[in-house]
Amino acid sequence: MRTAFELCRGERGYGDAELELVTERARWSCRACGSGLRADAVLRCELCGGEGRLAAGGELVLDRVELDVVEA
Repeated sequence: MRTAFELCRGERGYGDAELELVTERARWSCRACGSGLRADAVLRCELCGGEGRLAAGGELVLDRVELDVVEA
């Protein structure tokens, strides 16, 4: 994301544009029973053997856009 932003802002004439990224750690849970899973372990539930699913941290949310409009 940051690399694409940096390339585009200069080429498009938006050299003063800023990008602020806020990251959230991935959180995993069991697809079968909902139990939380450790992100640094095998993504299988220790309680029921179910497979893990990404429960949080996979989102991309545009929170705010600020524009300065110059009238010609």
